[in-house]
Amino acid sequence: MSNARSNSVTIFDARTHVLLATIPVGAVPVGIQMSPDGRRAFIANTNDDKVTVLSIHERKVEKSLPPRQRAGRDGVGDARSRSAR
Repeated sequence: MSNARSNSVTIFDARTHVLLATIPVGAVPVGIQMSPDGRRAFIANTNDDKVTVLSIHERKVEKSLPPRQRAGRDGVGDARSRSAR
């Protein structure tokens, strides 16, 4: 769950709904996309133009990525590495 006002995301256990961790990320996180294997979350941080890569298992930020210069058709930038495109 993104917490835009506190610049953090909260991880819950999907089965028990127990809060596992609240982790600081970039400024005003509003969008979260999970990796296909569920190991990472990619968080769009609106006010600092970065995408935070979060390790779900380790419950920590792996890195922050700048978006590509060119936005997609929906106006959203893309922070995938060149090898993942």
